[in-house]
Amino acid sequence: AVAHTQGAEPLTSRFLDVIECWEGERPVSAIEPLDAGDAAVALRVRSGERADVVICGPGAADGVASDGSFAVWRESGGEPEALYLAGGASLRRGEVGLSAEAAEWRGVIEAIDYPQRQVTITPAAGYPAALVGRYVRLTNGMSDCMHLIAAAETAGNATVLTLALDPRIGEGPVARTADGYIVSGTDLYLAGLRYYHGKMLSNEDGSATWRLAGVNGRTDIWIDAAEHGQVPAADLEAAFVDADGDGVNRFLIYDYGVGDVATVTFAFSLQRDEDGAWRGEVPVPVTLTLPGREPVLLRPGD
Repeated sequence: AVAHTQGAEPLTSRFLDVIECWEGERPVSAIEPLDAGDAAVALRVRSGERADVVICGPGAADGVASDGSFAVWRESGGEPEALYLAGGASLRRGEVGLSAEAAEWRGVIEAIDYPQRQVTITPAAGYPAALVGRYVRLTNGMSDCMHLIAAAETAGNATVLTLALDPRIGEGPVARTADGYIVSGTDLYLAGLRYYHGKMLSNEDGSATWRLAGVNGRTDIWIDAAEHGQVPAADLEAAFVDADGDGVNRFLIYDYGVGDVATVTFAFSLQRDEDGAWRGEVPVPVTLTLPGREPVLLRPGD
């Protein structure tokens, strides 16, 4: 079944599913929808003395305010017990809660080493070690992809990310060149899904790259004329040579390129231990304010 609504235009609907998994006695005692404003959906989940206020999107519900894409405020016996926040920098109930230095790290790709799966991004990340194991989103006007960060280090005003996956999404022989495009000697079967729009075309040794407008008919690989103009067929023929001497004039298509915007969305997770101390995971410094206590500054690695 598909949830839907009917009526006069304009129609707006918001749907929220709650999935419960348990064995034996059900731990959840109540689930209540909450008003969180126009931009968010919220609910309260009760389990004995524990109550979770869950907010999807920036908004406020039951006195809890979040500027993130997802937040959970957990209380037990009326005291905060755990705080979770993704895609935001603030989660508070009155004066109590967390305030982060930033909700994300964003920069621009300045250089790429495709064989080593490394991208150089400016400005530098404040805490590169905290990026490892997270995903970086790489976007431009036509392309949008996500890659797992395997390693990160800062050099001067830039951070170099080593990504987990090979960035090649297309490779094959060049059958011929024409003004503004090359013809692949093998079919690129994902062309009909706009898979190659905004990706990067490279010759065999990486000495020349172009932004792609897309692939037509599975074989015609078009260079983005808005960025490069109409590249003459003779220039493309000169670029696509057999650099490694294996008898094949090869092209490569990469998932991302220089100039793409890189974004890592931060997620914060803090819990109160049995001894009353708060611990968790923070990718950037966070100020934690608790009832009747001085604010505490938590840094990555603390």
